[in-house]
Amino acid sequence: MFGRTYYAWVFGAILASETAIILFIRLLRLETDLKVGIVAFTATPLLVITLMELGRNLRLQRAAFIKDYVSQFFTNVELYQTFHELIYTYTNSVFEKVDGIRKDQKLDNCEKPVFAPFAEIQSDRQVGSRLYHPQLFQGSPEERKLDALLGYFDVIGFYYAKGYLRIEDIVGSVGYFLAVMKARQVVCYYLKINREAWADPEYNRTMGVTPPFAYLNRLLDDIQEYNLRFEKQIKQLQSRRLR
Repeated sequence: MFGRTYYAWVFGAILASETAIILFIRLLRLETDLKVGIVAFTATPLLVITLMELGRNLRLQRAAFIKDYVSQFFTNVELYQTFHELIYTYTNSVFEKVDGIRKDQKLDNCEKPVFAPFAEIQSDRQVGSRLYHPQLFQGSPEERKLDALLGYFDVIGFYYAKGYLRIEDIVGSVGYFLAVMKARQVVCYYLKINREAWADPEYNRTMGVTPPFAYLNRLLDDIQEYNLRFEKQIKQLQSRRLR
């Protein structure tokens, strides 16, 4: 259903386009055939309406995608739980301990997945939510769950890269979670070794597809840049909400 504002915009756009045509003809002192003039003035409103409808449909599709896909992060228990267990609670200080154990015990050449050396700092974490090292958890439930979560956000990054979603749409829905992801060393490390593996010419030529999480990498960088650019405004908005 169309609102009054939409009709006002359509009317204004048609009026502006018709005025522009008249001014163009008068300024250049063009002589126009009556039939050509009728066609031009009749076709212009139809073209304007078509373009505005395309823009409106794009906005509706964008809203539907946010509602149907992006909102899954909050309604899908496994996705949200994976984020909480494998990213949010995996702080940088904890990752430094895990990485220190890996280096001290020279675990890179061990058969994967490797979790036993980290037993003392696992606390009550169960299989599927254990502390992991990106170099050592291949083939584990943790790797599969993390890949599924990152793949979910990679789809959002794909739609953003293709222009179907604006950065404001993403910041306003899952921007906080992406900011946390960018701040976690363990995630950055995992994305880094993925990029390095796919940068190998032989590997990339054999697979012949877009590297995993390529769109997510771009989205994370752009989210960080956006937050830094509007840091002051964001903090002011947050302070008003907390009053």
